[in-house]
Parts: sequence; C-alpha cells; structure tokens
Amino acid sequence: MYRTHRESPAPRAAFTRRESSAFTLIELLVVIAIIAILAAILFPVFAQAREKARGAACLSNNKQISAAVMMYAQDYDETYPKAAAPYYCVNYPTTTRNYCSWQGQILPYVKSIDIFKCPSGTYEATYVAKDGKTYADIYNGHYAVNQVFGYTTFNAVTIASLERPADIVFSIDADASGGNFTTRPFWWTYLRPAGYYQPADRHNGGNNISFADGHAKWLSAKESRRCSRWYFEGGAYTFAEDRATNANMPAVCD
Repeated sequence: MYRTHRESPAPRAAFTRRESSAFTLIELLVVIAIIAILAAILFPVFAQAREKARGAACLSNNKQISAAVMMYAQDYDETYPKAAAPYYCVNYPTTTRNYCSWQGQILPYVKSIDIFKCPSGTYEATYVAKDGKTYADIYNGHYAVNQVFGYTTFNAVTIASLERPADIVFSIDADASGGNFTTRPFWWTYLRPAGYYQPADRHNGGNNISFADGHAKWLSAKESRRCSRWYFEGGAYTFAEDRATNANMPAVCD
C-alpha cells in the first residue's frame, strides 16, 4: 500500500491591526471641551463653599467678640467698651496718642487676636507702636464698632440703659477700603470716598454682627443698616443730631 502524504497547507499570515494609543485632534478637543464645561460648573460651587466656610468662621469670630464684650462689662460695672478709651494700649496704631481701641479693651478676654480678622477681609497692614515694635493692624478694616457706644470723652454706656440690647449692633463687618474700625448710619450717606466708614456686605450680600446682648448672627445688607439697630437712648450720638448735620440721611429712623 502506498501511503499518501498530504502536505499541510501553509499557515496563513496572521492579520494584525496596528493600534495607536495617541488621541486624534478631535478626541483631544472633545476632552478639553468637557473639562472646560466641568470647570465652569464646579469652580463657582467650590468658590461658594469656600466663602460659606469663611462666613462661618467670621460668625464664630463675632460670637467670641460678643462673649468678650460681656466679660468686659462684668468687670467694668456693667458698661460696654468704647470705640476708643482714654489710655494707651499697643493695639491702637499710633506713636503719639494715648488711646486704646475697642479691640484692645477686650483683648484680655479673647484667646487670640486672630478673632479680629475676618477670613474674607482683604485689609492687611502693620504699624510701629510706642514701644518701637511692629504689630499687625487688627484695628482697621475687618470689624467696626458702633460709634454710638462713644469715644474717650463720652460716658460709658451701661447694659441696664439699653431697652433692646438684642437688637442693638455692637460690631459689624467693616469695609476694608476705608480702613474702618467704627461706623454709624451718619456716614453711610455722607459725601466721603467709597467705602468710608461703611459695613462690608461681604458675606452673601450681608454682614456678620455681634449684638449688645452677647449673641451674634448674619443679617442682610438692608437689615444690617436698619437705623433702629444703631441708635439708642443715652448713646453718644442721636439720630436727630446726625440728621441735622447730614440731610442725606432718611427722614425717619426705622
């Protein structure tokens, strides 16, 4: 018998497809467009979240300020700190005058000077005090005290003299452009440079405020400026006196 020999067919050449790992121009443009869209959506969200956190930290500062004011009052015959007291402390940025700012008066009752700086505030400065040392300026541009609580020569306001301490502003977010440490409604319509002695309105269109009864909360710009929150009987300034000097003020204190 003859054995037939079948030759195996030659193996076919394997078909290989060249795969490329590089993006085409169109694919790259699509990816860039998606990233841009996501950034446009997420960045404002992140910014809002960051500002919300700063606003919460600022409100915490005001709560600590309120608590410090109450402790000060307990030690000083139930009287509030003045905008400036007639004695020297290093927290008043001067080398000549004998004044102590309201922040300096309550400083012994706080844990850190950082509570006098709003996290959203932009004012940053230093000054040389009478002792020749350089200090961070906590006096201006972050929180402003209600001027109706008086200055050096005015009698100190007592807690008992306030009929509505829960409604009376003690301190408020201050506009940084004016280098403010104090304010009252008189200045808000007075012809001065922009930001001069103005509330800041920097937290969601409103301000964090410490009140005369020791609590703190946020109020809108409009509510922050309600005249009746600022003037009170026995204060250093009255609405009638201020309006007599500044006719741009409202006719009635609401």
